[in-house]
This record gives sequence, structure tokens and C-alpha cells, in this order.
Amino acid sequence: MKARDEPLNENWGTICTPLETSTKGGIQMINCVSTKGAFGEFRI
Repeated sequence: MKARDEPLNENWGTICTPLETSTKGGIQMINCVSTKGAFGEFRI
């Protein structure tokens, strides 16, 4: 989806924030999103 939508790709860090989390395999970066971030761009 990001590859097809340039504005989405440019703003991905503000919509879907990568956060560090500890796993059995070590520290992983997980993409997290809030409902405000996910739906803030859509005005109905």
C-alpha cells in the first residue's frame, strides 16, 4: 500500500510509529498505530 500511495509513504512514521519491544529473539521494532493515527486522515 505504501508503495502505491506516495503521501501515505511520506507520512508513515506519523501514522504507524515503530516502537522497540523485547522478544525472545532480542529487541524488535514493531509498527504500532493508534485509532487517532489510523483514522485521523479520513474525514467523514
